[in-house]
Formats: sequence, C-alpha cells, structure tokens
Amino acid sequence: MNIAYVDSQYKNSIASTGFFVCRPNELLFPKFLYYLMLSPFVVYGLNSFMKGDNSPSINNDNIISFQYPLPPLSEQHRIIDKIEKLFDLIDIINESNLSLEQLLAQAKSKILDLAIRGKLVPQDPEEETASMLLKKIRKDDKIKKVSSDTSHYPFEVPSSWQWCRFGEINDIARGGSPRPIKNFLTDSNDGVNWIKIGDAEIGGKYIYSTKEKITKEGVGFSRYVNVGDFLLTNSMSFGRPYILKTEGCIHDGWLVISTDQNLLDSDFMYYLLSSDFMYNQFSNSAVGSTVKNLKIDSVKLLFFPLPPFAEQKRIVSQIEKIFTELDVIEDSLKA
Repeated sequence: MNIAYVDSQYKNSIASTGFFVCRPNELLFPKFLYYLMLSPFVVYGLNSFMKGDNSPSINNDNIISFQYPLPPLSEQHRIIDKIEKLFDLIDIINESNLSLEQLLAQAKSKILDLAIRGKLVPQDPEEETASMLLKKIRKDDKIKKVSSDTSHYPFEVPSSWQWCRFGEINDIARGGSPRPIKNFLTDSNDGVNWIKIGDAEIGGKYIYSTKEKITKEGVGFSRYVNVGDFLLTNSMSFGRPYILKTEGCIHDGWLVISTDQNLLDSDFMYYLLSSDFMYNQFSNSAVGSTVKNLKIDSVKLLFFPLPPFAEQKRIVSQIEKIFTELDVIEDSLKA
C-alpha cells in the first residue's frame, strides 16, 4: 500500500482508479492525516483488510470504517512540527559523512561537556555548596583558598560550584620503573601486581587485575598505588583515566591521582577526566618534542569545576542513564 500527499497546488488533479482519495474536513489537518497514514498503526491495520491472491486490495468500506486516534487541531499542529524537525535531522544525518557510530561518540562528548558546565541536571539551592564543603574539610592548609577572580576561568559554572586547581585537592605522583624490568618480573604468588596499560580493557573504566607481577625488591624503585586511585596515561596517548580496582606498582608511563572521597565522587572524577575540556588541558600542557609527556607540576595547575557533592551523584546518574541508552543503539548496529 502506497500513500501520497497532494499539495494544494494540485488540488484539481485527477486520481486513477488505483487510488483512494481522502479529503480531511475542518477537524483534521491534511499533513497530520498524511503522517498518520504513514504510521505502522494505520499501515498494518489497513493491510489486514487486504484480500486477493494475485493483486491484493482493500475496498472503500474498509477505509471508511477504520478507526484512528484524533488529537485536537492545536496538538496536530505540534505533532506535525515535531515530525518535520525530526525528519530534517534524519536528512542531515543521512547526508553527513559521519557514521552513526561517530555521531554517538560525539553525543557522549556533548553530554560530558554539559555535565561539567552544570547544565545536565538542575541545581538544588538547599544543598551544601562546593565552597562550603571545601572550607569544612580544609586541613593544615592542604586545600588552598581559590581566588575569587573568575575572569580567567574558561566558562561560567553555577554559583553553587567552585573552580579548583588539581593540585589543591588531589595528590598527584608519577610512577617509576625498576630497570631492567626483566630482572624484577616474577611468577611467585607473593609478587606485587605490575600495572600496565595492557591490563585495562579497551574503552574500559576500571583496572581489575594484572598479567604480570614484580618482586618485592622492585617496589622500592616504583610507585605503589591503591584501590580507588586514578591512573592517568602519561605519555603517547596521554590523559586517558582509569579507576583502580586492584593495588600494585605502576611504571613511569602513569600518573596516579589520589582524591578525597568526601570531596570528589570517584565516578564524577572519571567523567570529568574523560571530558574534552580536560583532555584539551592535558594536551596543551604536555611537553616534549618527540614523545609528549604530562608533568606533575603542570597537571597540578590545571583548573576544573567542582559541583556540590550531592550534585556530583546526580550528574553521574544522569550520564550513565543516557550512556546506557546510547550503548543500546550502538550495540544494535553491531548485531
């Protein structure tokens, strides 16, 4: 069954006997009827009336007796407008050189950008602000006062948020490698986990275990890290974050960031570090002519926006809800 919409400029045209002509009255917009007729509800419903072996067809009575939902004229107009906007978007996607997988990746980047700008979830004026939280947990001047001058910050954040530098509220250190490493690798059960980039799943969030171990003697030449610490790739493909679900030693290709769990939610920190905003800062601060590296002192000076702790939780929940929906779409493309 084919459906065609005849524009008003062709209202005096003649239809062949292979067509049924539907002229809506004052209760129905012509375009709404057209989109309604394209819907699976109507198409499958009318197809059920089809009769005939060689050339199945339906009769006039079938169409006249068919029932369908009729919204008010004002709502019909809104439905038409929404449908046509979505169709325009589909046309743009179809004409784009980007694949749907690339568009999904761009969508995730945009979600993270909205999240770190305070535009993904609403603020709650009853919540403790980030600045209040900073004052409450400040100990031995470990958290230095952040300047009230916001003119140099890259974008505005909600008034309940606070701009901070990484070194103000995080402990940052670089890994170390015992050399030659082959002399310190061991298969012994009492060996210490030797954490490498290959231990992380591609596109993964956590590091659960390691393929290799080093001797206890090698620990003194390396950096020991703990469950809950963040590892940040430090060279080549720098700036990729992982959350540790195990403990062990890291080589000098990693930076370790230890956060205050009362100030920064681990999942929020992960999504912050995964954002284009942070990656661009890492990229601009990396040094080296052949292989670029992140220096600890440079990372300590980088800015990041800190929301109230309760809002961090809500942001993470919303990000993961949206990402789950996008992952379903992505998985369906691979099926």
